[in-house]
Amino acid sequence: MPTIGRRKSLRKTDFDTVSMVDIAEKVGVSIATISRVLNNSPKVHNETRSKVLQAMNQTNMARRSYMGRRHFNVGISLSYFSKGLLQDAFINECVAGVLEVAFYNDFRVQVLDILASRRSDETYLQCLMDFELDGVVHIAPTEGHIQAINEIAGAGFKQVLVGAKTSNTRVGWIDSENIESSKRAIKYLTSMGHRRIAVVAGPLEFRDHKERVEGYRLALKEAGIEPDPSLQVSTRQISTKGSCTVDLLTRNAGITAIYYTNSTLAIGGLKACQSMNIRVPDDLSIITFGDSSLPEHLEPPLTYIYQPAFEIGRMAAQQIIGEIKHRDNALKQVEIEPDFFINSSTGPCSPTKNS
Repeated sequence: MPTIGRRKSLRKTDFDTVSMVDIAEKVGVSIATISRVLNNSPKVHNETRSKVLQAMNQTNMARRSYMGRRHFNVGISLSYFSKGLLQDAFINECVAGVLEVAFYNDFRVQVLDILASRRSDETYLQCLMDFELDGVVHIAPTEGHIQAINEIAGAGFKQVLVGAKTSNTRVGWIDSENIESSKRAIKYLTSMGHRRIAVVAGPLEFRDHKERVEGYRLALKEAGIEPDPSLQVSTRQISTKGSCTVDLLTRNAGITAIYYTNSTLAIGGLKACQSMNIRVPDDLSIITFGDSSLPEHLEPPLTYIYQPAFEIGRMAAQQIIGEIKHRDNALKQVEIEPDFFINSSTGPCSPTKNS
């Protein structure tokens, strides 16, 4: 069964002399070079370091298998830990999907943040080896995390990204198409006469939110509307409080529609409208990028772009577990085309609203 595991302190003494000799012979370097890599010395060339780390990874996994370890371990790497993190519907659904597949396959699960977990005296690969992980699913990694992920990939460590992409062919990923999907939503609003359209986005260091804002801006320009920076809000705290919506509507008159890049933010937007006596969709139309069918069950039901976050989590876990178990399944890079569901949170804009 999956468990939330603690980090095992794996230091250089865990690689006994025999292992170090084997690695040195395999890579064609001295034991002193192996020691320098273990100590993260800057005196080792990057190409040599990568070869040594890859050999260490393979040797450590083989040794643990030989010793009869009963369970495989898969990590869930989250980009940040904060209070209420699982209020984010995307994170919640993806984690649930990974856990379901892990339960079925009798894998243990450990949760970590590779940037926050790495010690200053070790590489990212050494950090993951400390956790005794066989592979990692990275959920919504930032650009900084992707740099670390690409470094780890050089050593042959198995990884799948969720909610992000990389050109590195040694890393699998599953992500929704964000730009064209967002353009479709905004074009739907402009087709009904909306011109003062705002966007409330999550943190822009996450590629999915950044791409959705890009799609919003492109759709406005194609409709002959110059994007107004005052109508573009980004928040680091994804929650249902709705404070961003209140601030946005208080500071800007004449907004007729809002696009939310996350359904948790949209729920907060609905609450804000209720508190400000704003009728949806009579006074304000709302569209969101949704991670579950929850928008269907709100009042009013939201028009939304749907990415199946739970299924995406399951697909990522199936990829990484298949690669760990069989070692002959190539990690895949998959872009999912989201569906678009029109509900009663959107309506025509009267001519007086845009005046």
